[in-house]
Amino acid sequence: MKKLNIRNAKKEDFEKLVDLQIAAWDYHHKNDALWSKSSGKTKIIQSLVKETFLTGRNPLALVLTCDDVVVGYATAEIRKKGEVYAEKKIGHIGTVFIDSGHRKLGLGKMAIDHFLEIFKKKKIKTVTLNVDIHNKLGIAAWRHMGFQDWRLELRTDI
Repeated sequence: MKKLNIRNAKKEDFEKLVDLQIAAWDYHHKNDALWSKSSGKTKIIQSLVKETFLTGRNPLALVLTCDDVVVGYATAEIRKKGEVYAEKKIGHIGTVFIDSGHRKLGLGKMAIDHFLEIFKKKKIKTVTLNVDIHNKLGIAAWRHMGFQDWRLELRTDI
């Protein structure tokens, strides 16, 4: 039986997190050319990983492990909303990515359940997320976890 875990990132997770973020970037680019195929993506992602996972500023940034090996990551945040919304604070799921060999084991659900518990303790009643329209696997996973269509973001190329 596989040992699944979620935890905060450690310095030694840096390279694996960079590799995973590059895989996520490539996955999205494969589905939609609007996602950059930038040759400089490694440097951009290294900076993102440091800021998101290793500064300690985001307590809602997790690494997902299987048998003590980092196989994914998940991020969330609490967003303040203005007067337009009835809820003044909402939870927002940022990114969940798991390498293709470790999907459907329950790691993503573990991370989301963890985030939902934190949101509940903070009396947050609404949780949002964005998912790329081309990401059929992601859409199905989110709907399976109870998320419903709420908004639609449109674009045009000119």
